[in-house]
Amino acid sequence: MSSMLELKNSIDAWMNEFRSTLDAWEAWLARAEEAYVTGQFAILLEIEPAGDSIRLRMVEAHQQRDEIIGKAYQLGFSGISMTALVRWMGAEASPSWLRQLEDLGLQLKRTNQFSTSLWLTGFQAKAYTTSILELISTGSPERATYGGSDNHSELAGGRLMDAAA
Repeated sequence: MSSMLELKNSIDAWMNEFRSTLDAWEAWLARAEEAYVTGQFAILLEIEPAGDSIRLRMVEAHQQRDEIIGKAYQLGFSGISMTALVRWMGAEASPSWLRQLEDLGLQLKRTNQFSTSLWLTGFQAKAYTTSILELISTGSPERATYGGSDNHSELAGGRLMDAAA
């Protein structure tokens, strides 16, 4: 089997695997978002292993991409991206590869934005919940340990809650 044919097969397999990984990541993010929105936080614990597995697949896809580019270097390629590699291959490349790479790039950008948005939402929800709990327990948005008095009665039960409860 020629080196160019092996390279073509590797590129084809990589694109299929990377697309499958991105599809799985998008589906996972949608499930996580639904759990956040509906307050079903137990689902987040259930799906966490699947998310870890998908992230591992992403790392493997990046490594495979680097291996493919390494093989192409041995054939005279001197670029750093899959798009540059496909262009370098010219007529040897599948006519649909450039479009597929563009689609994969858009999908990756979309999943990165979705992931960042979900992370920020989770972070903000945690900060909001912490603020509300501090307000309930101390009667003030400031933490009790930052109170201005030497009297530590602020720490013994909340101001808005019965200290004996």
